[in-house]
Amino acid sequence: MSRSPSSLDIAYGLLEEGRLIDAEQLLLKELRKAERKHGPGSPQWASAQCDLGNLLFSSGRLDRAVDCYRSACSRPPAGDPEAYKDHLTYRLNLGMALTTAGRLDEAEDELRRNLQERRDFYGREHPGYAYALEPLADVLLRRGDIGQARQLVEEAVGNFWRNGHERVATALALRAEIVVAAAAGESAFTGLEQLPDDVVEQIAHTVMSRTGKDPATGRAVLTSLIAALEERLGPDHQTTLNALSQLANTGHDIGDETGRVRAIEKVLASYDRQGRAEDALMAALGLAMAQDDTGDTAAALRTFEDAWARADRIGRPELRAQVLPPMNE
Repeated sequence: MSRSPSSLDIAYGLLEEGRLIDAEQLLLKELRKAERKHGPGSPQWASAQCDLGNLLFSSGRLDRAVDCYRSACSRPPAGDPEAYKDHLTYRLNLGMALTTAGRLDEAEDELRRNLQERRDFYGREHPGYAYALEPLADVLLRRGDIGQARQLVEEAVGNFWRNGHERVATALALRAEIVVAAAAGESAFTGLEQLPDDVVEQIAHTVMSRTGKDPATGRAVLTSLIAALEERLGPDHQTTLNALSQLANTGHDIGDETGRVRAIEKVLASYDRQGRAEDALMAALGLAMAQDDTGDTAAALRTFEDAWARADRIGRPELRAQVLPPMNE
């Protein structure tokens, strides 16, 4: 039996429709209702503050989200373990929102406090403790404290691994970034053969989601990831191809058009091996544009000719219409 949508569900639906003000007003109404019924500082009031903070965070209004999270965790509940678990979540949300907002000094302070609270509540061996190790390591990485970031992320990986927890994937992705940032020539990805495919895919997804934070480091991490994925999942696995596409995009962002070309060439070769004609056509068009951006107009024109032939073989007029040669000024 399906449940009725909560106010938070409705608010996110409004947000997806672009109705941020309506979504915010709905959750403000819920917050006022919790305050009247249960009082400020109550677990219900804190939960409503967190819901509003989550909405504001999702819409990019980070400073206001920080204020909501700070209010939510301002009065730690006593004598109620479940409410205290929620408090620990609110504190973690506060630290992560501060990180996203670039307020790293405050973020480190809050995450260290949350780590201590979690250690006292859960103990060091519980995955609930490691939930704070990972974002704190991320903050330290951003602040350039690579040594301490490495120490914390290794503890997080070990904790999640011993507990068989799915968060080992995101911790391993962060570990790889820290290893690359250390520039010590160490392999960023080891032991993937011990992990199931879905965990390896989650590591890749996390790496790809983080590349925009530091494109130069992201490119190096992606390059290592792709080599590991080709060995672990194979060169034609969709996750490998997604990582190659992300590498191509990152190359374009940082001006490495030659690297972009190489990545697209590997994607195109894979689609050809798999007989994925329409995907190969799109990859060929991307390759032609990348070649043109490198200044190799002759190669770009040859690739456009190849793309036209591919579209002609597929026989769909709307695909042929997409194959237009580059217009150089």
